[in-house]
Parts: sequence; structure tokens; C-alpha cells
Amino acid sequence: MKGSRSLLPFRLHIFKRLSAYPRWKVVSGFLGAQFFIILIMSLGLRFGPVGQLASSPPRPGSLLVFCDDDKYQGKLEVLLKRASDLSGGSVVSPFATISIDGKMVDNREAKFGWDSKFRRPSYFNERNPQWNERKWFCVPKGNVTISLHIFDYHMIGSNDEIATGNISSLFQLAVVEHTSGTLPEQTFQLSKPGAGAGAGGTATVGMRFFPSMTYAEVADSLDTGDVILFSGATRSGKFIEVATESQFSHIGIVMRENSSLMVIESSTNRANLHDCVTGKVSSGVEKLWLPDKIFCAFYNRVAIRRLHLNPPPLPSSSASSSSSPSSTSLPLSRAQLDQRIRQFYAAHQGVPYEEFKLDMVKAEFNRNHHFDNSSLFCSEFVAYAFRSVGIFASSELPSNVLPNEFSSETDKPLLSSHVYLENEIYIRKPQQWKQGRCFMHPETCGCGRQETAYDISFACWSQPCGSMFAVWFGALWDVGLGLSLEIFIFDLIILWASSVVLVNLYIIRTHQIWLAQTKKVSPDSEEGRGGQTGDGGDAMTHEEHERGGRYA
Repeated sequence: MKGSRSLLPFRLHIFKRLSAYPRWKVVSGFLGAQFFIILIMSLGLRFGPVGQLASSPPRPGSLLVFCDDDKYQGKLEVLLKRASDLSGGSVVSPFATISIDGKMVDNREAKFGWDSKFRRPSYFNERNPQWNERKWFCVPKGNVTISLHIFDYHMIGSNDEIATGNISSLFQLAVVEHTSGTLPEQTFQLSKPGAGAGAGGTATVGMRFFPSMTYAEVADSLDTGDVILFSGATRSGKFIEVATESQFSHIGIVMRENSSLMVIESSTNRANLHDCVTGKVSSGVEKLWLPDKIFCAFYNRVAIRRLHLNPPPLPSSSASSSSSPSSTSLPLSRAQLDQRIRQFYAAHQGVPYEEFKLDMVKAEFNRNHHFDNSSLFCSEFVAYAFRSVGIFASSELPSNVLPNEFSSETDKPLLSSHVYLENEIYIRKPQQWKQGRCFMHPETCGCGRQETAYDISFACWSQPCGSMFAVWFGALWDVGLGLSLEIFIFDLIILWASSVVLVNLYIIRTHQIWLAQTKKVSPDSEEGRGGQTGDGGDAMTHEEHERGGRYA
């Protein structure tokens, strides 16, 4: 009993220290430590490599470069496939850049064949490099001259220019063919720098042009079935773009109603725009007035891809049945496509936004093995709509399709061979109104005044805003990794509840041990009676019982 006597005061001491008042100190300390660790991690995420990638202004050469300023006619994609028979020094370590109107674009993001991590060319001892690299540049208005320059890298000293060539003719062809959705390609004869220096090899180059226009310039050419892509200025939108390595995080389908243009989509509608059918602010599958969606929501980049339908001629034997094709057959005309899309929307209006957020994460890895149309995220809705109207030819599940797969960034053949989307047309300055056009100018609203002002502080979470509130709140937003605020609050509740449960389980267990020990030394127990009548000195004295009673 000597051990029991020494253990009992210790257990009583623990239980006393973890009484009702101190236990909440323990819980608060536990939560505070967890919150501090998460906050440090989220600040690192916000201002670390991911945050810098999401918030730093894109530079020439980057896919994310903005070309919506009035001084630019659009964005140019340059694909440098390969060079052959380069001539230079004894060792050729080639990389390439372009110049626009004589101005060299030579930042590291704009260099072809350049390893940015090690700041050196990716090819050594190579006169016939196979680059196959794409870069993007803003092209000024007017007639421009675009040239390709190939350099031989030197670790010490200046690099030698070993070949150059004028590739402006390919740019002019790309401008003409921007509606075809193709990437024209040519092989150019290069020359050595300097007059009469001779041939410098050849280079194979492809180009694609994406014009920038105002909404008024492009609106009349839009029709039902065209695709509209959005780049979110919010933190969650930036995370989607970084995760998918894309400039787009949302997508919808244009629907024309006489002279008005709508967009049908599945979204969270954080901008609180009115549904043009119900007249209410809702989320999920909805129909919004297109100008409101472009100029009053949280998007800093908007691009439209016009859809072209070229159905094959029908055999004469099937002409009699052409008036009622099956729902999965290719539409025979744009009017029939319009009718099918309207029927699809009417059947799915009000379907909630994707309830299982994990499905959107799994879509990045093609890990969704079934399709459930009871709730839909944005690109899943578009893929499902196109499949239902007969123009989606891919065997991929709609639940595995991402917004960027409908852009020209990928070469996935999602649509039927008789349907194609032309190159993106970028809408100029969708964020030119600080609080959103619909809120600042209610007379411009299409289906109802915006309930909440466009919050520029919310949008500028995609870059350091300069205020302590933005730093702390932006960091807390990062804790949710760009998930919705409801998910973030749910995470905090789970964190709090789990902490309380763990601490209380420890207290209950300690209490149980204390009760067991006090029962062993109770005067009514055999051990208690034996201790009083035995000849050993282990019996508890009256004073020890009194002390035990005080602890109890």
C-alpha cells in the first residue's frame, strides 16, 4: 500500500489542476498553438513561391501575360519547334529570343531553350536543337516587325548572336487565320548577323494569334453555343489556375435571346448577380446577363471562343429522317444546336453547384470514375451540356473535364470533328469599374441590380494589398487552400471540437483512475480493514484520510 498512498495524492493533484476552469486554459492553449502553426504555414503559402506565382504580374513569355490594354492588338503565341544547321563557335549552346519592332524581349521567361532554374540553355553541344517550346507576347497595334534571334551562350562574357530571321510573314498569316483555330507553321531560312555574313541555318516556327476586343466589338458576332472562359481575380481562382497550370478557372456557355446575350453556367455566384429566369440571386445552374457576368463579377480576364458547326452532308436515303435526329447525333444546323441547348438548360435549371468539392480536385487527376448530375461544377456542366446536344466526342467523363480543356492551351479533341472552337478573343478590361459596373450604374444591369458591391479588396487577395487586414485575412483564406468560406468555417469547428474532445477524454480518464485509487484505500474495503488490523505499518492514519477527504 505504500505505492498506493504515494500515487493517490499525485492523481488528486492532476485532477485538481485540470478542474473546470484550468481545462479551458488547456483547450485554448492547444487551439492557440495549432492556429499559430497554421497561420505561419498560410503566410508562407501566401508570400512563398505559390503566392508569388499567383500574385506577381506576368511577364512577356508567360502564358498569363495580360494584353487587354488599348495599345495592344492582341496576344501572340510563338511555338519554336526546332532549328537546324546552326553555325557558330566550336561549341554551340543555343537559346533564342524574339524582337518586336526592333525591341528585344529577353527576360528569362521569354527565352526559348532556357533553363530558368539554372539560368543557362537547356541544350549544350547541339547544332540541331529540338525545342518545341511555346511563349506568349503582347503585340502592339499597327504593322509590326517580328524577328527571331538565336544566341550561343557563354558563361563568361557576352553571348554571341549566331542567327537571325524575319518571321513577320507568319504573324500576318496567324492574324488572318485566327478564326480557324489552327496553328500555322513555317520553316524560315536564317542568316548570320551582319551584312553578307551568309546563311545561318533554318528554324521551324508556329504561331497563333488571339485578338483583344471591346465587348461592343465582339457582341454582335456571338451566338448560342459559344464558350466563354474566365480568370478569377480571387484567391480561390488563382489556386485553380496554379493547380491546373492554366489562365482560366471558370467557364460558361453563351446563349443568345434576340438582341440580348446570356451566359448559362454552374457557379457559386459570389458576386450576387440575379438569375434572368427566376429574378433571384442563386447559385448552381443559372442564366445570367452576359455583360453583368463580365463586368460585375470577380474576373480580371475574360475570353470568348466562338463555336463553328460544319455538319457533313447527309446521304439522300436519310433525308427523310433528318428532321428528328436522336439527342446524341450531331446537330444539322446552328438553329438545331440552339434548340437543343435551350432544352438542356430548361431540364437542368436550378441544379446545385458541386456539393462534393473533392470531385473537383479528383478531376485534375482524372480520378472520378462515375458521373453524377445531381450537382455540377462549371466545366462539368459545359461538358455534360455538349455531350447531351451531340457535339462532345470525347469518351472522358464530364466530371473529369477542367475549364482549361476548352481553351487553346490544350490539344485535347473534346468536340466532334465537325465542330471546332476558334482562337480566344480577349475582352478588354473587364475590371475597369472599381465596384462593378452593375452596382455603380444600376441602369446598365440586365436582370436586376447587384445586391453587393464588387469588393476590390476581395479581388486583390490575388496580390499583396498592403493592409494588415488583407495580410491576415488573406492568410486565413489560404488556410482553406482556396476552398469556400463554409468549408473553412467547418474546418475550424472540427479543429475546436476535436481539441475539446481530446482534452476532456484525458480528464475523464484521469478521473476514472482517481476513483479507482480512492476505492482501493476506502475504509470499507478489505485493504482498508486489513491495513487497520494488520501488524504492518502500512495502514493509513486518521490524518491521511483527512487529507484525502480534503482533496476529494
